[in-house]
Amino acid sequence: MKILLAEDDRRFGKLLHHMLEKEKHQVAWEQDGERAYDEAVFGSYDMLVLDWMMPGLEGIEICRKLRRRVSRGALSW
Repeated sequence: MKILLAEDDRRFGKLLHHMLEKEKHQVAWEQDGERAYDEAVFGSYDMLVLDWMMPGLEGIEICRKLRRRVSRGALSW
């Protein structure tokens, strides 16, 4: 599974990244909400794991912006 991880805390991000890769997932990691949003829009991911509070854009705002971009039913919560 191809996963986008958005987490600004380096220690926690590193831990999550390692755990997901250990389970054989492909993981892209962004530490800034704006970059995570751009990556979510222009990348092709099966799953997004978003930190709720991040610099740039918070996870909830990334969710809101993505919902406005895609058709209903295309996102799972």
